[in-house]
Amino acid sequence: LGTGSLNVEAGASASALNSFIGNVAGSSGTVVVTGAGSSWTTGQQLVVGNFGTGSLNVEAGASASVLNSFIGLVAGSTGTVVVTGAGSSWTNTGFMNIGLDGAGTLNITNGGAVTIGGELTVGTNGAVRVNGGSLSVGTLAPGSAARLDLDAGAFALTASNLDIGAGGLFGSALTTEVDIAVTNGHLAIDPGSTFNTTGDVAADNLTNAGSFTQVGADTVIDAGGLVTNQAGAQLALLGGAGAAFGSELVGATAGAPGVQLDNHGNLLLNNIDLVADVTAFAGSSLTVIGTATLWGSLSGDTQIFGPGATTVLGALNPGFSPGELVVESDLALLDEALAILEIGGATPALEHDQVRVGGTLTLGGTLDVRLLGESYLPRLGDAFTLFEAGLITGELDALLLPQLAAGLDWAVSRDSQRFALAVVSTVPLPAGGWLLLAALGALGAGWRRNRAPPA
Repeated sequence: LGTGSLNVEAGASASALNSFIGNVAGSSGTVVVTGAGSSWTTGQQLVVGNFGTGSLNVEAGASASVLNSFIGLVAGSTGTVVVTGAGSSWTNTGFMNIGLDGAGTLNITNGGAVTIGGELTVGTNGAVRVNGGSLSVGTLAPGSAARLDLDAGAFALTASNLDIGAGGLFGSALTTEVDIAVTNGHLAIDPGSTFNTTGDVAADNLTNAGSFTQVGADTVIDAGGLVTNQAGAQLALLGGAGAAFGSELVGATAGAPGVQLDNHGNLLLNNIDLVADVTAFAGSSLTVIGTATLWGSLSGDTQIFGPGATTVLGALNPGFSPGELVVESDLALLDEALAILEIGGATPALEHDQVRVGGTLTLGGTLDVRLLGESYLPRLGDAFTLFEAGLITGELDALLLPQLAAGLDWAVSRDSQRFALAVVSTVPLPAGGWLLLAALGALGAGWRRNRAPPA
């Protein structure tokens, strides 16, 4: 019985096959590994608090490594591990048990990092606190997440999925400020469950059937991943440097984010760069509170609600051939944008695509008008209103129009609230024929002639 201590410092190193700190009942042991370059290695098993009281501090840029470890192993024992300071690390390649029968605590603070390659088990007498540090684990044993105190810093799962819901690691509700990464796995929020965070989130795939709200941070989904916001669910990305679905936000290529977002529910955006290809399904909605910049494509059946302004840098393709996009506030198509509007008849939304904007529509980029079906060909006098808005500004950089039958051409009409196409004749008409064409004046004056490109 007695008290013992070991200091490893000033770049020194120590190693052992097995290590016990506080091995015997009534004993007290302390190990401090401190300073950049200082290290302590245990080849097989480390026990901090076997029968007695043990403590391990890894600090000021030092490192410790072990295969398997126990903190507070036997009833009546107490074990405490602190990993603190930038560059300080503890690597546990196998499993770790904390508070199995004794009392065990792991504190990770101020830039310290703990990596557990295997399973982390936190018993009823155990606790893990992350406050400004990072914790990475392969898997979490059932019940262990309830004893994780994630105040600030980062938490990662490297060999399992993260499910928020009844029976999940964190139950049916998780609120945290910690950055959370699910490496080689998916993140799922079950129906009726909530995940609220002010930290960054990363995963291979994301499925939301409940409520996911992120404030002031980024969401990153691996390139090629899938995000599914199910019917009745809400996915809210609110502010921050930018919230991105994509391999990265900085340097992301406009129009080619490599991530698919299928929206069946409500997508809520506020001051966000959304780097994803978004497909909106029937019954879904997109609400913009502040601003939203869509770097990928937006297609399918949706309406954009809210007072915020939406900017499109990718492809815009309303409906599922044909359809309508209704925007409550402002919409801007930048130079990189590609608006694909399809025509199969004269009735807006039912037979041809249409975009209606309650506020200001700023035109830019390319408008690509396509015909629906192989048999449909517009006839002389057909007219199509493609854009309507409270105010239309800007200019298209390019206009692509389908080939018409011989003797016919496209005419473009635009005023401050409407952009339309009509089919006109290239053959001079007798006086009575011009009276017929005058009836098209409802589309506006000032037609511009645009010869269609060859088929």
